[in-house]
Amino acid sequence: MCHFQTDIGAAGTNVPIREKAHSGVSPAGAAKNAARGISLKVLLMQDFQTAASVLKHRLPHSAKPHPRILPQRGIVMKKKIAMLLAAVVTAVSLSAAVSLPVSAAPSVQTAGAGTGAAYAGAGAGAATAGTAVGAEEAAAGTAGAAAVPGQDVLISLSFAGDCTLGTDEHFAASTSLPAYYNKYGPDYFLAGVKPFFAEDDLTCVNLEGTLTTSRKRANKTYAFKGDPSYTAILTGSSVELCNFANNHNRDYGSQSFVDTANALNAAGIGWFCDDITYLTEVRGVKVGFIGIYELASLLGCDKTVQADIAKLKAQGAEYIAVEFHWGIERDAVPDLYQVTLAHNAIDYGADLVVGAHPHVLQGIETYKGRKIVYSMGNFCFGGNSNPSDKDTMIYRMYVLMGTNADGTHTVKAEQEDVIPCRLSSVTNYNNYQPIVLVGPEAERVIAKIQQRSDSIAAKYGLMADTVVCDPRCTQTAIDAVAAAQAAAQNTTQASAQNTAKEAVQEALK
Repeated sequence: MCHFQTDIGAAGTNVPIREKAHSGVSPAGAAKNAARGISLKVLLMQDFQTAASVLKHRLPHSAKPHPRILPQRGIVMKKKIAMLLAAVVTAVSLSAAVSLPVSAAPSVQTAGAGTGAAYAGAGAGAATAGTAVGAEEAAAGTAGAAAVPGQDVLISLSFAGDCTLGTDEHFAASTSLPAYYNKYGPDYFLAGVKPFFAEDDLTCVNLEGTLTTSRKRANKTYAFKGDPSYTAILTGSSVELCNFANNHNRDYGSQSFVDTANALNAAGIGWFCDDITYLTEVRGVKVGFIGIYELASLLGCDKTVQADIAKLKAQGAEYIAVEFHWGIERDAVPDLYQVTLAHNAIDYGADLVVGAHPHVLQGIETYKGRKIVYSMGNFCFGGNSNPSDKDTMIYRMYVLMGTNADGTHTVKAEQEDVIPCRLSSVTNYNNYQPIVLVGPEAERVIAKIQQRSDSIAAKYGLMADTVVCDPRCTQTAIDAVAAAQAAAQNTTQASAQNTAKEAVQEALK
């Protein structure tokens, strides 16, 4: 695939630094391909196309609206997609729902960041970043293929909250994230969610902290850093992209920003931060990412949002996600700054808005048909050894893109998939190992997000999202698995009894 990292030019405009088409498979991609079972995304793509076909026959082509313009028809599409999503995911992955988390979940991975040499530099008031450019595998034989007019393309993007891959030097060393790294290694931390990250097309986390060896700590209450080698936590668990726009990206001075950028580039992990945007291709669809640090300027960052979206559009972006670092810590409902910025971003052309910083889950809003996920909470969070609220999530968006006659793509339909999680695999402290929740705990977290979504609607007179839980996490799925396992066990026992009976009868002849 083709990856772009944008740079701030002399006139303040972003231009692609490098681009390189590549059709090969990286070693990491080859290993993932070898481990794959059934391709969930191929099945989903087929069913999305079925749903689209159904709607196409219902509506004359000349009268066919974009589903996000006419809400009622959009709801019809979304209901069909939700039903198909639930049916396909349950059918393919149901048996995995009772494990922790879903170790056998089928996986299709695309859009990994590239490999090669990298350069990054940062000054006091501006940043310049380079990136490696390359490609991951053509997942299920579809990624990177030439666009075929009229053919739909399904992409899947996953987002997770605050990942602080390090600690504050004033925290107890024995219970810190680095202590766990030294004891268990990099693959320990995201083992509980890796199957979910591996099955999507691209996973993005909020990297809140620096990866540096600098000792020049900023004079602030909390300053986070980890060793640059900690990028292995991400690369080993199918995380391809980081938002780096936050209040901890220079905790050890401007050099720590440069060090982190270099570490991410060297590891082949894409990143974006304020004026530095990111453009990549996912299954041939150009997807752009923007990260905005809101806390210092509040509505003052609105011009940056508008400019970043305009630049990505000019570079051919067909789907744009904006991640804000914003809000008030531990507030369950977003403030007016968040709501205003989110709405403006969508008005400027963003397709999805996600948020971080409050360290707790906030609700989800539907605005003009687009989703706004105000806060995803903490995730792999080295910033607290025992946060009182450990609820978090993976937010996934499935996007059905139609292919136009000129090979470009247009959004036809979207479907969210909320995967409820806890930031620790134990409940009484933080062991820095987020896990996927199932059954009553999953339903509790989904109900919490729904309640907070309703609170946004009530406070601001907006449209609350109807939160869609990943069907693998529900109690219904677990009950179905238990019933299937019981039936299989009974069948096995009956078969064994029949075999024994036949053996006895044969011996008596």
